[in-house]
Amino acid sequence: MRGTIQHRPTKTDTNVFRLMIRDKSGKQLSKTVRCKKREAEKMLNEWVMEIQGNQHIDRNRLTVEMLFDQWVDQNQLDGLAYQTISTRRTLGNHILPIIGNLKVQDISKKDIQKLILTMQKESGLKASSINKFMKDLNALFNYAVADGIIGTNPATAVKSLAKNKAEMLIWTAQEFDQFYNAVSVGTKNKLTSEFMLTLFLTGIRLGEGLAITEKDIDFNKRTLTVNKSLHAEKGIGWVEGPTKTKTSRTIALSNRAVECLKRSIIRKKEMQMAAKYWNDYPYIFVGSMGNPLDKSYLHKNIIKKFIPQLGLPKITIHGLRHTFASTMIKQGLNPLIISKQLGHAKVSMTLDTYSHLFENDLHLAADKMDQYLDDAGVL
Repeated sequence: MRGTIQHRPTKTDTNVFRLMIRDKSGKQLSKTVRCKKREAEKMLNEWVMEIQGNQHIDRNRLTVEMLFDQWVDQNQLDGLAYQTISTRRTLGNHILPIIGNLKVQDISKKDIQKLILTMQKESGLKASSINKFMKDLNALFNYAVADGIIGTNPATAVKSLAKNKAEMLIWTAQEFDQFYNAVSVGTKNKLTSEFMLTLFLTGIRLGEGLAITEKDIDFNKRTLTVNKSLHAEKGIGWVEGPTKTKTSRTIALSNRAVECLKRSIIRKKEMQMAAKYWNDYPYIFVGSMGNPLDKSYLHKNIIKKFIPQLGLPKITIHGLRHTFASTMIKQGLNPLIISKQLGHAKVSMTLDTYSHLFENDLHLAADKMDQYLDDAGVL
């Protein structure tokens, strides 16, 4: 059973939330409450427990599919980012047809290894994708361990696959410039190209970019507060949630990023004045009727359209984030600073993700030692 919360403020009351539950049969239940967000989350949790009726499943008969459903429900109640939960549901699409019917207590290291081989051969997944799924699979079985269903996590003994670093495609500044100019000329909504430029100049995530409001920007200090994420949920609409790490961060803006955001605010106001119908969302990057830019629109009508036309390396929207990170690394910035700008939970995540780029700096470090000794006139 799944539960979600949607913030539905009115002109007279900002503390209005819609609680929604989709039960095992797929039926959606909802009700509106007026209270603080924490109280709403507590009410949702209690409502889920009430509908479940404290049904007990014999742990000896608990299958991976049953465990997976419980785990995703708990992820939602814990308030994990929408994209995280969406990725974990995708995990289910890959693992449940293979090991879904197996009992959790019977899962072994060999079962996990067989699962990986099947995903490689039949699904054709890349090593990087499988390794990401393995992290979530570890989290799934850690949940089972914490709940006392199993004693040890069978996935921890399985090694990650060797990754081909060439899988991470990035653009040069010239390639992005070519893309940006083409989108600017080839789309009626100029906010589309400005949104892409914002992602390129800041390295923020897609959902974080969609959630930017004027209040988040301090033009005098050249900073942007990244404290929320926006996504469209089928059957519900636009949902504002936390960032992926559930934390707020303030990032520095380059002069180009400041000018881009200023242009975007002006263009949004011009669009609003020219529109016959307007949905008054507070977000900067919107469509012709005021609705936030849609992820599927950006993917299908921008990425898939313009990149082939221009003959550019095929990257995803997330590839702009990788491009930003690689640019910062090439400029010699401290990994800790890059990590804070990207919003990684730990600097180790930055180092792991972009280790192949830092490796390129080894000879640079050696050359700097030579230069230092030359300047000192020694050896």
